[in-house]
Parts: sequence; C-alpha cells; structure tokens
Amino acid sequence: MDQAINLLLSLFNKFGWFGNWLFFLLASLECLPFFGSFFPGGTIVYAGGFLAAQGYFNIYYLIAFSAAGAIVGDYLAYSLGRRSGRRLVGRIINEKLLVKGEQFFARYGHSSILLGRFIAATRAIVPFVIGVSQMKPWPFMFWNTIGAIVWATFNALLGYFSGNLVNSLINRYPQLFIPLLTTTLLIIIIYWLGRKYQKRIKNFIIQIYFQIIDKLVNGAWLQSLEKKYPLMCRFSQNCARQGRVAACLISLLIIILTHLGILTNKNFS
Repeated sequence: MDQAINLLLSLFNKFGWFGNWLFFLLASLECLPFFGSFFPGGTIVYAGGFLAAQGYFNIYYLIAFSAAGAIVGDYLAYSLGRRSGRRLVGRIINEKLLVKGEQFFARYGHSSILLGRFIAATRAIVPFVIGVSQMKPWPFMFWNTIGAIVWATFNALLGYFSGNLVNSLINRYPQLFIPLLTTTLLIIIIYWLGRKYQKRIKNFIIQIYFQIIDKLVNGAWLQSLEKKYPLMCRFSQNCARQGRVAACLISLLIIILTHLGILTNKNFS
C-alpha cells in the first residue's frame, strides 16, 4: 500500500497538470445522474486539497479546475433533462432518485442547485430535474456557477487546512507521513463505502441484532429462569416478537439483576 501511494505521489509531483484535469473530469462525472453515485467528487477534491498542502498541487488551480468541472457536469445533466425529459426514467435514471430530486427542488427552488451539491442523495439528480422542469438557461447557470465555486472552494480548503495541520505533525515526526496519509485515505475510502452501501450495512446490522435477541429470549438460560419469573420472561419474549428491542433488553436486564440479587441474598443468609 505504501509503495503504491509513493508511486502515485511521484506521478502527481512530475505531472501536476494531469492531476488538475483529473479533478476536472471527476467533478464533471459526479454531476451526471448515472455516474454521480459512483464518484465521490467532494471527497476527491478534499483529498486534492490535502495533497496541495504537501506541495503536490497548486490550491488555486485545484479550486479552478474542480469548479469548472462541476459547472460543465451540471450543465450537461441540465441539458440532458431539458432535451430528453422523463424519457430516460427507468432506463438510466433511477425513478426513486428522481422523486427525491423533484421533492428537493420543489422545496428549495433555485437555491437547490447550490444546496444539492452538499447532499449525497440529490447532488447528481437535481440538475437533471431542473432541466426537466424547463428552467431557463441563464438563471440555472447563475446558480450553477455560484454553487460550483462554493463547493470546490469549501472542499479544497477543508482538505488544505487539514493538510497543513498534518504538516505541523510531520515536521516534528517526519516518519509519520506515509502512515498518516495511508490512514487518511483508508478513512476516506471506508467513509465513502459506508455512505454508498449504508442501506445494506444497516440491514445487516439489524439482522444480526435480532438474531442475538432471538438467542437471548429463546436460550436455555432464560427457560431455566421462567419458573421463577414467568411474567417477566413472557414479557421479554413478547417484546422480542413485536420488535420492541429496547423493552426486551431492559426486561432481560431486570431479570438478570433480580436473579443475581436473590442469589446474593441466599449467599448472605
């Protein structure tokens, strides 16, 4: 991993112009409704700002190329929606995502172009929705330009200041540079994967959670206590069947504490 990062950094150091155009391309792709969910543009621009603080990129070029890419990408998505309308829904445009974009646009109006850039669920679909609504090009380009500049500046400077903070640590502890950079990139990747697959992760956690609850309420240890505490045991089992997890756990805890208290009393008697 460290060798791959060193190679990538050396390429950026020699071919900085390539990195600038790469940010332009990724910022553009993030704005398209069928690519946006796969390209975490804000995270990538943040990483670019972080590397700019290390001297690999020019922060002004980074902001300019990222903002220009976002402007172009949003305009392409807007033009696609304006010309094709709803014909692409169900083919390359997810209908649920379109509904979210329409609700967001109905609530915030023109400012949704700016606000939508900072919300993962809507950033790739709002320009397309606005195109479908047949908004005139000039108002769209006004808000599009402002939103792109604010978005690029915010993410790039956030990464840049984070990089400067890391620099102060590196100056004192130079051997920490590659481990810190590796850790930062891993955190970014994990965060992106978590956002992308949050529904699957949530469903997996819920499934495991209820499996644990099922084993607790149907375990032999609770059956052995059922004769002593029939009402509490039945209450716990009913809560588990009804999906009332908190009530089930609290009742199980009460049973355990009560039982331990009785055992302690017996030991002291």
